[in-house]
Amino acid sequence: NYPYPASVDGRVASGSGSTYTVTLYPFGGSGATVSVSVTHLQIASGETIPAGTWVQVNMTDRIFTMQVPVWL
Repeated sequence: NYPYPASVDGRVASGSGSTYTVTLYPFGGSGATVSVSVTHLQIASGETIPAGTWVQVNMTDRIFTMQVPVWL
């Protein structure tokens, strides 16, 4: 079991397409962080989520996903 809630705030560090490295803040902004690979569920072809974008990451069975607003 991961010691994190099902939904965690995070910040995109890098990535493209549907796969991104996101720094999670499971204990708030001043707590420890962890970097995980996250799958963006739907994104238009050729679009990229910029590094530094805050996201809400969901975890189900150790699979991390996110869906953020993108400009289509």
